[in-house]
Amino acid sequence: MGKANNEISQLLKKRVMRNCHKKRRRQERAVAKRLAAEEAVTQRISDGVKKQKALAEKYYSKLKNISKEAKDLRCKIQVQQHTTKVLLDTAVIYIVVHIAGRTMGKANNEISQLLKKRVMRNCHKKRRRQERAVAKRLAAEEAVTQRISDGVKKQKALAEKYYSKLKNISKEAKDLRCKIQVQQHTTKVLLDTAAIGNGSLISKTITASVKQISPSELSPVEKNNTGTIPVGSGTYGRKL
Repeated sequence: MGKANNEISQLLKKRVMRNCHKKRRRQERAVAKRLAAEEAVTQRISDGVKKQKALAEKYYSKLKNISKEAKDLRCKIQVQQHTTKVLLDTAVIYIVVHIAGRTMGKANNEISQLLKKRVMRNCHKKRRRQERAVAKRLAAEEAVTQRISDGVKKQKALAEKYYSKLKNISKEAKDLRCKIQVQQHTTKVLLDTAAIGNGSLISKTITASVKQISPSELSPVEKNNTGTIPVGSGTYGRKL
């Protein structure tokens, strides 16, 4: 009876330990999975930030080059406008001097007016072309600036979103670790309690299965006696 109880207690203890190990392995796999997901999200955020930083640097260098080209173009336009004005003034003076030196009358006056209008028309055309080029450069610069600003805002929103998810995952992993520690402690306490209870139950069973023998039931043993000696009630020992 005692051996059977001992085997039952050992089987129960092994079963409890096996279930505890299975549960612990499941919890450890869940924690490992959560940590892997957390690391993947962190790596994705880091890669996105690096990529956007590289794009921002690229667009910033392009914007800097465009700004420099626009500044140089403005300087060239100003120089050309000044040169055109000087040339026009010189041409007008030359025409006036030559017309005054000649006595051509109305024909010379009309010729000078036509020449002046032609020069002015060419200058206006050139100035309009230059203004259109400057406006186009400025529009491209504004478009690049707006694109960079939109990209930065979008990446900031994504970073905040992934940071909130990462924070929630970290909190859940921390809570899960605390729960695992509490469950491990509870399992250990239950196993210790079960072992103590099984030991006391086995000792009680052994005590109850053995009948106490009083001194009056024992018979004197003679020397050189090869007979059987009764031990207890209904049992016989081996020959001495």
